[in-house]
Amino acid sequence: MCGRFNLIQSPAVQRLMRELGIDSSQLRFNADCAPCNPISVLVQEAEGLVVRDAIWHLYLQPSTTGFKPHPNYWSINTNWKQLSKKAEFRLHRCLIPASSFIESQDGKHPHQLAFEGEAFCFGGLYKQWTHAHTGETVTSASIITLAGHPKLEQIHRKSLPLIFNEHEPEQMALWLDPQQQDTSVFESKLKPLLLRDLTARPVDKSSTKNPTGPAFILPAD
Repeated sequence: MCGRFNLIQSPAVQRLMRELGIDSSQLRFNADCAPCNPISVLVQEAEGLVVRDAIWHLYLQPSTTGFKPHPNYWSINTNWKQLSKKAEFRLHRCLIPASSFIESQDGKHPHQLAFEGEAFCFGGLYKQWTHAHTGETVTSASIITLAGHPKLEQIHRKSLPLIFNEHEPEQMALWLDPQQQDTSVFESKLKPLLLRDLTARPVDKSSTKNPTGPAFILPAD
């Protein structure tokens, strides 16, 4: 499960956004993106690629004045095995910019994971909700998780988030294209592969990320 990440203002993020045609100043930077909080998502609309604020929890429930995460559906992640059942996989795919993410083994021994000198995007799904009484429109999103990768066995054995790096502009454009409803073209991306070297650093907590040991490299496949 990918349950924590960050998006830090940096040359790497600026470079990635520039390649996507996005002004990085539109992003919601946060050193600790936590579940159910607002995050930035990239969505392809008629006028082009846009940045939206989204609640990091795909399924919402209306309240008296707005929306809140649905208590019966924990949905910060969408497992790749469930994608064929999701209309959003055909119609509402998004990218979620990030600088690094945190994984742990059953909540213990967290590690901060990043691609040295590079920003990246998670592949995600989004939904749009309109409140029946207030008329408020809210976007929500989840990060897609794949099967676990053997190189991360000692860090987080269960899953690896779907990741697009800055060297995959054509794949990112295809992922964002709402006209691309034949999802079989994404089969290769739904395999847990490390296309770039991944730097792992043990940290004290998911929130504070203070290093507790030396970083090490998980080499690309």
